[in-house]
Amino acid sequence: MIMTDKHKILITGASSGLGLSLVHQCIRRNIESFGTTRDEIGDMNSSETQEKIVHKIDIENFNVLICNAGIYSKSPILSSSSEDINRIIETNLTSQILLIKKALNIFSSRGEGKIYIIGSTAATSPSSQESIYAASKAGLLAFSRSVSEEFRKFKDIRIVYVELGALKSRITLDRENYDQLADPDDVANCIIDHILQEYSSLNNADLKILRK
Repeated sequence: MIMTDKHKILITGASSGLGLSLVHQCIRRNIESFGTTRDEIGDMNSSETQEKIVHKIDIENFNVLICNAGIYSKSPILSSSSEDINRIIETNLTSQILLIKKALNIFSSRGEGKIYIIGSTAATSPSSQESIYAASKAGLLAFSRSVSEEFRKFKDIRIVYVELGALKSRITLDRENYDQLADPDDVANCIIDHILQEYSSLNNADLKILRK
């Protein structure tokens, strides 16, 4: 059993937005981290890419996984092709489940580990034309809560679902309430603060970081 007080954080989807902010936050705090990007490690939907990530977690003893990779889509259901629907579900839900399952296998053998699953308010309060995106996030929410219950008996394995509202990004620039949206750096700071808490003070529960 490998137990350590040192946090080593692997972050998926770190090319921009929240993922990149999480990497920067780790650097500022002198926390060892690694952020995956599509260009560097490949498509998250690929089993080969998932195995690369899991191998890195295993060999380099990462003990925190932040599942941040995902895609946003806003499109009328009648305009959504089968290919688009499959791509969103596979990226936001199926690939996340497969990666988390593999990571939990490693953490279970070690006896410790933390997984943070980045979700969305769209899972419970979707906007118009977000049907497929919302469905993928709702599935991720249900999966997160079920797995959290399954692993509740393991006191040093924590699974935390992070519910986020919209963040300031190039995707949300045209929103009228852009100035009221959460800043990715502020959100990253909250998540890292939560990770650094002692295991005894953490629950397998939702972490809500919401803005208007």
